[in-house]
Amino acid sequence: MKRILVVEDDDAIRRSLEKVLAKSGFVAVEAANGREALAAYQPGQFDAVVLDLIMPDVEGLETLQTLRRISPDVRVLAISGGGRVSATCYLDMALKFGAQEALAKPFTAETFIAALNRVLSPSTPATAADPAHSATERDTPPGARM
Repeated sequence: MKRILVVEDDDAIRRSLEKVLAKSGFVAVEAANGREALAAYQPGQFDAVVLDLIMPDVEGLETLQTLRRISPDVRVLAISGGGRVSATCYLDMALKFGAQEALAKPFTAETFIAALNRVLSPSTPATAADPAHSATERDTPPGARM
C-alpha cells in the first residue's frame, strides 16, 4: 500500500481526505500543520505528500520548500482554498516550487484520487512541475466536494 502524508490544518477536511484515501487503498498519516509534517517526514517513508498551502505555524509553501531540500524527489499534491488572494495564485506558486499537481478546494473525491494517482505515476517527473497538471474549481465536476 502507498503511504501518503496528509498535511491539512482543518480537522474535518483532514479526516475526510484520510477516509477517501483509505477507501482507495492508501495508508494516510496525518499532520495538522507544516511543523508536524516536517517532524513526520522521512525520505523513503512516504510515497507522496498532500499539502494544504494556507496553514498557521509553518505554511504550505515554506513546508514544500523544506521538503524539497530534504528530499528533492518528494512527490507533492498541493491543495488550497485560497486566502487573501485566490487559490489559483497559491497553487501556481506551489507548482513553481516543485509540486507535481495542484487542486483548488473544494474538489470531489474522484478528482482528488485522480490527481494523487498522477502524482504517484512513474511518468510524472518528481522534480519538474507542469502547470498543465493544475486543476481548479472550474475543472471540478459537480458533486460531493471536500
